[in-house]
Formats: sequence, C-alpha cells, structure tokens
Amino acid sequence: MVDFPLYNVSINHEWAKDLAKKDWIASTSNGQIQWDLTNKDVQEALIKSASDFISTYDIGGVRLTNIADAETEFINTLISALKDTKRSFYIISNEESDANFDASFSPITADIYRNIFKNVEMDSSKLIEPLSGEKPNQIMVDSLETRRFTFDSASENMFPPTRLKMAMGALFMMPGIPVMQYGSEIAMNGEAKPDTHQIFNFKTDEELINYIKNVQSLRNKSSALRKGDFDVIKNENGLFVFTRTSDKEKWVIMANNTGETQRVDLTPEQLGKGKMLNGILYEEKVRINEKDVYPVILDREMLEVFQVRNDEGFNIPYIVTLGLVWLLFIGFVVVIIRRGKVRRQ
Repeated sequence: MVDFPLYNVSINHEWAKDLAKKDWIASTSNGQIQWDLTNKDVQEALIKSASDFISTYDIGGVRLTNIADAETEFINTLISALKDTKRSFYIISNEESDANFDASFSPITADIYRNIFKNVEMDSSKLIEPLSGEKPNQIMVDSLETRRFTFDSASENMFPPTRLKMAMGALFMMPGIPVMQYGSEIAMNGEAKPDTHQIFNFKTDEELINYIKNVQSLRNKSSALRKGDFDVIKNENGLFVFTRTSDKEKWVIMANNTGETQRVDLTPEQLGKGKMLNGILYEEKVRINEKDVYPVILDREMLEVFQVRNDEGFNIPYIVTLGLVWLLFIGFVVVIIRRGKVRRQ
C-alpha cells in the first residue's frame, strides 16, 4: 500500500506551475501547496490522478492522507472510483473520517498498543478497547508522524526487536486490521520527523522480517485468525491468552509479555475433549495431564500460536523409524572405530 495525499504537496508540483490552475491552490505554507478540496476541478483531477496511479502500478491499496478539509461526499466518490478501477482494492486513512473506508482509524489506538508492549508487565486492561465498533479498526504500534515504537521501547531499556515481535505477533492474531508501518520490520528508530522516516536499510538482519512473514502467513491462511470468534481467557499485566474459533478450526494464542516464565492451565471445557495443542512458532506440543488440564508454559517475552487438534497419540511408525536410524548410525560408528583399530595395529 502507498500513501496518497489529497493536499500538502510540493510547491514544485506540475499543477502548481500551471497558471491556468492557480485557483486550485487554497494556500501555500512551509514549501507545500494546499489544494482547494471544494473545487470540483481539483476533485476530478485528484480522482483521475489516483485512478491512473493504481492502474499503472501493482499495489494492493492506498492510504488517503491529509483529508481533514475534504468533504465526506468527495472522499466517498474517490473511494468508489478507485474500487471500480481495481477489484479487491483496499482503502484506509490515517485520520478519523465518516467516509466509507475499509477500516476505521483512531489516533489513540497506536498509543494504547505502544504503551502496553513497549515494556513487560504493563497494564494490558485496554488491550481489547480498540476492537469495538461497526468497522474493523486499524491496530498498530508504530507511526511515521510521531515517535517510533523502537524509540519508546529503547527508552524503557528494552530490546526493540523482541518488543516488536511480541507486539506484532499479538496484533496479527487479534481481530481488527493490523497495520505494519514502513520501517517497523527493521526496527526503524526516531523521535520526530524526518528521523522517523529514514531511508530503508536493506542490509539489516532479517530475523524480525522473517518472524513477521511467519505470523502474517498464519493469518492469511486461516479464516479463523482473520475473522473467527474472539474470546479472552486471561488478560492480566501483560499475560494475555485468547482463542480464535470458527466452525472448522480453533487456535489458542498466549502472549507472555512479562518478565518471567508463565503457566496457564486450560481445561477440556475450553478446548474440547481428546485434544492437543500444537505450537506453530516454537513447535511446542501440549497434551492433557493427570490433573485433566492442558498446562501451557511459555518463557518470558514470548508469544506462541497453538493450533487445537485431535490428539491422535504418539506417532509410533515415526518413533520406530527414528529408532532404526539411530541404531544404524551407532552401528556405522562402531564399524568405523573397529576398522581404525585394525589399521593402527
């Protein structure tokens, strides 16, 4: 997705140099042009420009920015034109609006999540607050306009990539629309513009990038993780456990955003009888124990996504095959040692 500003463009914009369009300009400040968004010619030009852009370039959506002075009717006309130009095109904004965007925006959302995930054992009582509303809400921890999440977590003497893993892992599993800001996948730092919008470093370590790819892939492949029922099992000072459920699948997500290892016992009433938990990110498996509970244990500052599956017991053929492989390997080593002794003698 790319940003498409409705005004606040460069004074060198080609429209600004056209004397026939001088009445398109409402004002000029700080080296930028503010268009008169009530002017019908300006509206038509913006609609054509945006439509031509998405027809030319292979993008999945736009975020309309600088829309505060635009009439809702005009924005809706622009949205309709863009969706007519390309099927399944996704359109959001970074400002509050009554227009027909695909997801709503609230300026306090990023602050809620950044304050919960910037450190361990933070008050997580507001974690599900942004999820209410008729439309799916944009949920995020980062912004190009204010401090980066990396700056906040580093100010707390925390390791930003670990903090970002925790935050993005949780947001990609929750209801709403997770928004990944430019640079978050490389833990871009900065307190204010232009430092918050640096040139992208393509030589950075890819561990965080790969983690985000993994959780995004999980979300893309599972309708339950995107739009299934959402039920909170535990939400207390950074320990957050919830389920996502549909008719065909069930997931348990445990986010241990605390400073020590945590255990949560889940019951057959919560998961169903004859089930097991199959960890996806760290490959942990949890079965029911002698106390008739599923003991889920997770180290500090980690998040695991468990798929609830039928417990089919141990894979006997696999265990037998693995045992035979070990026996063959040990036999091979014994033969090599004996041959070595013979050669030395």
